[in-house]
Amino acid sequence: MDDGGFFYSHGVSTEDMTVWGSRYVGTDFWTACVLERRLAFEGSVFRDSDLSTRRKLLASDYDREHLTRMGMALRRAPRKRWAKADASA
Repeated sequence: MDDGGFFYSHGVSTEDMTVWGSRYVGTDFWTACVLERRLAFEGSVFRDSDLSTRRKLLASDYDREHLTRMGMALRRAPRKRWAKADASA
């Protein structure tokens, strides 16, 4: 990165990183979440749940377009399915 930072990508293909770099890096969902919360400082580390709700991620272009294409998109499970799983546990 130009500012001396780095990122680590695990399990993401070179092709998918190229698409991210050409389309989403300028409007990165997670970076926008960090900036909205004014949490950008040296050495900061976050979990996804610290930065966004599941609902906000599901509503994003990043999830609908990029993560879906990669097969990594979040999807809602039907409520009845969860209710049955909870009842049998």
